[in-house]
Amino acid sequence: MNANLYSIYPLRGMDHRWRPPDVGARRIRDMRYDRRDGWKDAGGFSQIIPVAPIPLVMKTPPVGSTISSFYHFSEIESIHWFSQHAGRRQWLIWEAEWQNEGMTFWYFNGSTAGAFGGGFTEIRDATGNRLPWYTNSTSAYQGRRKHAGPRPRTQSLAWNGTIYFVNGSDPPIVFDGIKAERAGFDVSPSPPSGQETDHGRSSIHSVGLGASAINISADGTGDAAPLRKFGYRYRVSFVNERGQESPLSAPSGVIQGTNPPIEEADELTGSTDTWNNEKRRGKKFIHVTIPRGGETVVGRRIYRTKNVLGAFGAANLTQAAENFFFLTEIRDNLSTSWEDGIPDGFLGGLVDELDFGPWPQRANLIAAFKNTVFLCGTAGTDIRYSAPLMPEVFPVDNVISLGQDSAGEITGMYTTKNALVVFKRSAIYLVKGDPSSGFYAQPLTRDTGCLGPEAMAEIPGLGLAFLGDNGVYLLRGALENTGTHTGVEHLSTPIDDELQRVNMSAAVQSVALTYKKDREWWLSVPVDGSDKNNMVFVFHYDVGSWSYRENFPIGCAITTSDHRGHLIFGSNRVGTDGRGGVHVYHHGAQNKANASYPIEPLYETADLNFGSVFKAISPKYFMVNAIGYGNNDIQVNYTVNRDIATARTTTKDADQQNPENRFDVYGTVTWGGGTWAEHRPIVLRFDVTTIDQPAVRELRISVESAGRRIQVMGMDIGIVASAPIARIPINEALLGTRG
Repeated sequence: MNANLYSIYPLRGMDHRWRPPDVGARRIRDMRYDRRDGWKDAGGFSQIIPVAPIPLVMKTPPVGSTISSFYHFSEIESIHWFSQHAGRRQWLIWEAEWQNEGMTFWYFNGSTAGAFGGGFTEIRDATGNRLPWYTNSTSAYQGRRKHAGPRPRTQSLAWNGTIYFVNGSDPPIVFDGIKAERAGFDVSPSPPSGQETDHGRSSIHSVGLGASAINISADGTGDAAPLRKFGYRYRVSFVNERGQESPLSAPSGVIQGTNPPIEEADELTGSTDTWNNEKRRGKKFIHVTIPRGGETVVGRRIYRTKNVLGAFGAANLTQAAENFFFLTEIRDNLSTSWEDGIPDGFLGGLVDELDFGPWPQRANLIAAFKNTVFLCGTAGTDIRYSAPLMPEVFPVDNVISLGQDSAGEITGMYTTKNALVVFKRSAIYLVKGDPSSGFYAQPLTRDTGCLGPEAMAEIPGLGLAFLGDNGVYLLRGALENTGTHTGVEHLSTPIDDELQRVNMSAAVQSVALTYKKDREWWLSVPVDGSDKNNMVFVFHYDVGSWSYRENFPIGCAITTSDHRGHLIFGSNRVGTDGRGGVHVYHHGAQNKANASYPIEPLYETADLNFGSVFKAISPKYFMVNAIGYGNNDIQVNYTVNRDIATARTTTKDADQQNPENRFDVYGTVTWGGGTWAEHRPIVLRFDVTTIDQPAVRELRISVESAGRRIQVMGMDIGIVASAPIARIPINEALLGTRG
């Protein structure tokens, strides 16, 4: 009996609905979608610095001159990337603990790789010491302990050739490629003090403080001494090397002085000559005593009122005493005094103390939007934002409150072209506006939100994808100035049952990223009760399909922003088997960092019903449309009627080349040593039988490779129709249940 061919082409992604299309799949493991329309073995990963000398900052290394670069390191807690000089210098930074001595940052500079130990080293402060603001009472090493339990990791923001780090527990850090130091300021300087002084008195009438010494009384006769009195108040701020300014100090008291009258005799000559007196008298100055700052301070700025004394010498402590103007900048952190003789008319601009503010305490989320830095604190519902172009200055009133509601605390922020997207556990807000007109927040939805700060990434051409309580969602419209409606849609419907395996108590650690090389969106999550990420779901956005990858211990991950677009991740494993440390994903990897964790490509079809579950068929053979990769075992498994207990296996050791026209494949011979050819499509036939099975209503086929290389484009099934399955009317079927 001749068999009819039932074709399944083109193959598409995972779909776990009860009646998926025939081109859907039950499982796709360790495979990537090829843009020439097929499913190909995915890549693996290997340590980015596999074996190298121990960095010099470490203690006595284990026996042997070389070991794994990440030997004795804890799991990688966070990973970051930024560049300088238009990408000519690129920095890979990770956070880890070495030999239980405290958590700190390490970096790899590709432009100087190999110059220091294994090409990476520890981030230090300006004096070459380990980060001094971390304390550890149990060790001489200064570094914080690893945070216990699932929690958001350290977040970062690249800004103008520097990178900022926040984690909600420790002071914020900024790294410029040379040194790290505390970002921003947490305290105000002490108020300045001062006193009048003759030092600096000048013959120039326009220099000096207070009114001119040429004074007359109210009736026009004699000297009016009150008119020669002056008084000023001062404030000071600290400045770091990035030009960021601290909050202003409290105001000083009114520092008073009195200028001498013109009739005062010249102290040197005793002459009362008017010219000589004017030349020698001068106005007085104020000797201002200013505080020094900490190690990050490179300058101080002084602000001053105009003369606050009234016509008769009384202090006017109303508005005039509260208006401070820029006076000068002291460009060092050494001097403790400055002579002030600048008249009121030469003061700089008026300042408002509300335009200054410290770095918010316990910030654990950071983002930039419209040249402004946004921060959110631990367990907070308020967002603080900086002054424009001043990432370390947070004016007092720059606060956006999202309110206390059932949606929970803020879980993440993501910058788009049109808005800053702010997520709660079950709500989404859009922050819009600009620094000049002000920022404001508007709710988008209170139906869903995001589970963690890294559980979101943009899919080119589609929108922002993120993990919520009930699956993966897609935010459309807010990412481009297209005028399209902004809304949220469900993206993971075909695999929602798989996402039910996610451990929600640890989902805050989930990691999403976009790997543009393969046109993939990755979501690394903890499943089956694990408290660490142990499964990757992949959305292939060219075809709108899902697959998954196992044994990827992705604790944190980034994709580089250069033309190479590398996917680099920090492992959540610790050990000497090579699976700990920092890894790079690539197609040339032989396994997943260890031969015990091979790449295992598998494509399993949906349950094929051939048009109806009431139509019985008899399959005779399968023909797998594949790409030939030489001698490579292809294994086919099949089950009928969703009965996995009776799965059948057949293996074909196939020479996956055209035997009539065999050429060496590119990469297998040296230049000039043969004729090159591309890999080419082939058909592999597998004969099967289901004679001992009941009527076949549904058939599921899986194809996998015992080796690694495989590419499946579709399949044809040779089937013979069997007798239809008898269908009993439901009323008759129920008759037997009646007593």
